[in-house]
Amino acid sequence: MTDLNPQARQMAEKLAEKKAKQAAMQMMQQYAQQQNIAQDENRARSKYDDYDYVIENFAVPLIKNDPALAHKIQMSKNPAETAYRLGKLSDDYDASLQKQEVSPKAEKILKNSQRPVSSNAVGTPLKNQADNFSKMSKQDIWQMSERYAKGGV
Repeated sequence: MTDLNPQARQMAEKLAEKKAKQAAMQMMQQYAQQQNIAQDENRARSKYDDYDYVIENFAVPLIKNDPALAHKIQMSKNPAETAYRLGKLSDDYDASLQKQEVSPKAEKILKNSQRPVSSNAVGTPLKNQADNFSKMSKQDIWQMSERYAKGGV
């Protein structure tokens, strides 16, 4: 076996070194990009309570249907925010908001809570107090009102 030409060996070593540097740079760029994405996601999660829900249920299905969106999102200034807004703009998100119906029991509770309360439901203390006032003289009522006005009980 013959040894390689020293020049060829030197060129091969330089080429290998160049490729190794390129691979290392690429790995560092990928790591930095992943870190930026993670930070963006954390910021978006703290900004939007429904971030994970919107991403999982609306943005991801959109991206699966149109993979070019993934590239557009990655190239945006803030990928997490872009994905969130994309999910919120989807037709499915709008449809889900329209479909959110209140259960019949919850609807009944809400309806009942808005009705005025009858005097019977308030209880007897109010009725007893009204009866007591009706039995008091005008002078007693006046004295009582003066005590309350001065902060006394």
